Amino acid sequence: MLDVSEAGPSLLKLSERLSVRFHKTGSGPPLLLVHTIRTQLEYFRSLAPLLARSHTVYAIDLPGHGHSPIDPGASFNEPYFRQAVIRFIEALDLSDITLVGESIGRVASLVLTASGGPFLDGPADLSAVTPEQALRHPTWSMGAK
Repeated sequence: MLDVSEAGPSLLKLSERLSVRFHKTGSGPPLLLVHTIRTQLEYFRSLAPLLARSHTVYAIDLPGHGHSPIDPGASFNEPYFRQAVIRFIEALDLSDITLVGESIGRVASLVLTASGGPFLDGPADLSAVTPEQALRHPTWSMGAK
């Protein structure tokens, strides 16, 4: 796991063209805050300290937002943001993480939770899906929340 300071926001280089600014605070199970379009990690400045009482909170600037650099060749759409969140989680080797997002951040969190998991190829009707099935993700430990 990458060691990061709680002193202030840091910039994490995820690839040659992708870096994400983030702030880490608190102690406990990991929780990732994902903002909406046209905002930045400071959007959560009132919420993060409350969550940090029981969690290690990571608030990120999505690519091209806040102080995360802009990649002029990128498509700034939900799949692009989702991939940035995945790379961030993997770079920090986070597991049993809680994802919290608003608007596009919420959409990316929901799609990320199901991506590659038991719902990738169906069933179309999710009414009979059990919690155990929902937590079966091939890559991440998705413990009950």
